[in-house]
Amino acid sequence: MTKILILEDDDFIRQQLAGILQEKGYLVVEAASVGQFNNIYEQEEAVIDVFLLDVYLPDGNGFDVCRKIREHGSQIIIFLTSCDDEDSIIKGLDCGGDDYVVKPFRVAELYQE
Repeated sequence: MTKILILEDDDFIRQQLAGILQEKGYLVVEAASVGQFNNIYEQEEAVIDVFLLDVYLPDGNGFDVCRKIREHGSQIIIFLTSCDDEDSIIKGLDCGGDDYVVKPFRVAELYQE
């Protein structure tokens, strides 16, 4: 079963997205900050298949998190963020992101049967 980690500081977005993905049959782990992410990542790095990362976080940013993931593996990384300027999109893809989805987004943009 595919395991997804959502790194998103907005509780409503994170919880809604987690619920939808769980209904689709995915295992979901949630983190609201880089600190929480680091705690989870240290324990579960090898078993997480997909990372959904926000860019703006209270204690860091998704670009640095993406680089950290890429140092250790090749899992799928998708940025989900309101940061829609061209430089940020390029930065997200250049640092190792597989895709960059701008909020607001439709869940169908993430999920395909």
